[in-house]
Amino acid sequence: EYMFFFGFSHLAAIILSLLFVFRLFGHYLASKIRLGFAALTVCFHNISVLHVFWGYNDRSYLLAKDIIDNPRKGEKVVIVRTMGDQQEEVGNKSFSKHVDAMKMEKDEFDRLCNLDCLMATSFRHLHKLSIDNGNKCRVLHDMLGLRSLSRLVKKSKKVSFFFLGEDETVNTKSMMVLSNDADLLKREASVSFYCHSSLSNPIDVDTSFGMYNEQEYRYCMIDSSQKAVELLKKDVTKHPINFMNVDAAHAAVTTEFNACIIGFGETGTEALSFLYEYSALPRMDGSKMKVHFTMMDENMEELEGRFRMQHPYFKDGNDELTFVTCKVGSSEYRKVISENIDTLNYIVVSLDDDKKGVETALDLFDFAFHNRKDGLKDFAIFIRSYDQNDYDDIKRIIDSYNHNVSESCNTLRLFGSDKEIFTRSVVIDEESLRNAKYYNKEYEGGKGTAEDIWNECFGDVDGLMAKRKCNRLTALKERDTKIRQNISNYMHIGTKLALMGLKPDDTKEFERLEAIFATRKEGSLVYSEEQERLTNMSKCEHHRWVASHIMMGFAYGAKDYQAMTHNCIVPWEELDSDMVRSYDNKVFEVSVKIMHNKAIEKQK
Repeated sequence: EYMFFFGFSHLAAIILSLLFVFRLFGHYLASKIRLGFAALTVCFHNISVLHVFWGYNDRSYLLAKDIIDNPRKGEKVVIVRTMGDQQEEVGNKSFSKHVDAMKMEKDEFDRLCNLDCLMATSFRHLHKLSIDNGNKCRVLHDMLGLRSLSRLVKKSKKVSFFFLGEDETVNTKSMMVLSNDADLLKREASVSFYCHSSLSNPIDVDTSFGMYNEQEYRYCMIDSSQKAVELLKKDVTKHPINFMNVDAAHAAVTTEFNACIIGFGETGTEALSFLYEYSALPRMDGSKMKVHFTMMDENMEELEGRFRMQHPYFKDGNDELTFVTCKVGSSEYRKVISENIDTLNYIVVSLDDDKKGVETALDLFDFAFHNRKDGLKDFAIFIRSYDQNDYDDIKRIIDSYNHNVSESCNTLRLFGSDKEIFTRSVVIDEESLRNAKYYNKEYEGGKGTAEDIWNECFGDVDGLMAKRKCNRLTALKERDTKIRQNISNYMHIGTKLALMGLKPDDTKEFERLEAIFATRKEGSLVYSEEQERLTNMSKCEHHRWVASHIMMGFAYGAKDYQAMTHNCIVPWEELDSDMVRSYDNKVFEVSVKIMHNKAIEKQK
């Protein structure tokens, strides 16, 4: 009887395995037929945008799913499965390549089946292909043998390629190779490349990519650490001003801001830049409120040296920053936390490991709960989420801890998960850049679309080189700096409103303020009323501007984008003239105007 059940269970397991193999083979065969049919009939379909994901991974799945779940007319999604780096490339005539192509975990297969998309399989490593400078190669069609995909690419109005793998070097090299595809170079329609890499976005890479750069491509480098912190910037409830006391009648803060960053890698460095810029707020007398940041990392000796080299403003030391070399849980770590826990407002935990990060955050939560004089008031712990597979479990844990204190407690907060980052709005639509263009249009006050005005301001790099009599790299640095300012100007609106005690839907107060703004003449600082309050708003913007430039690597000196120096990195009162100071007035005036416009639109 025992042997019967033993044999039966093994037989059942074999049958289930065979069913899965047959299902896998059927899906693989159906995918090849679907892609081939789509390529043959592409002339009868209007493909406005073809999204091609190179490699199947968690990030590709999340973004592809968001595109498919929120479809737009004429879109198609193709996922190109690639042989893993651990696998050797196989010849095009080898039967084993088809067997290898079907190797897939069940969870991965189920997710792929749930995506209503086309699928192709590449049997060669794109990043390992050699491109001959003297010959223009058809990479997709000839070198990879992806003829159906090549036809779809040629016939689509717009094409976007996504390289979202874990290995950033492979992503970048793959993008370099594909950007030299002869068929892509012939296209008149736009081609965009999205690459997961720790480079700033947006950047101009036309001097780095494309050996045959006859076609103007659009390159978007997706820095997940940068995007994670950008999510903090987008949410005004996570801005430093919400952890400080505000005197709205004077547009001033009355308490200091203190933060601690545990793990000073890419996310930690981005977090410091954000917090340093957004905590640069005025006291009652207009001077910058005191702030302090403590960074802890076991490799801090190397990280601190690199940071100070990239940020010369801090090269001779600064009482606003403290760098501590220690491991989480060490005696030095416990000492620093014990000495500062009562005055800390903001802790960022970014340890590149979800389990360690959550354990550290929960320990800090318990320690703060028992040792802070004001309890958890004006205090929060932000934990960077890395592994999407752990997100739901971690969220349940921190929600449980928060609710054990009270229903409204929100001390522990997750941020920066792949699910939040790899979405259409963040990656493709570039919501932050779109908002920056809108801000720039309102600031410039010109006629035309936001896109047209943006291109007039930032589209002509060659013209900027001629105007400044500088090299291309310096011109790109100036352009990038000003683009970043427009992004910050929009994201900082929430902090400015909070400083003035304004609500996003307060149209009557917006109207009253705009009437006061209209009394200030160009180049002047004088208003008909509320002079002290509005002057403090001007100083607030200058504090933010100085802090942002310091974090971009600028120091005081003659205005020079090659030397990374600027003569405006001085207190507001020491600026050259009222005309220069009035630029700060205009920034917060435009901020109010934008929120007034949004409030009116919302009421319609």
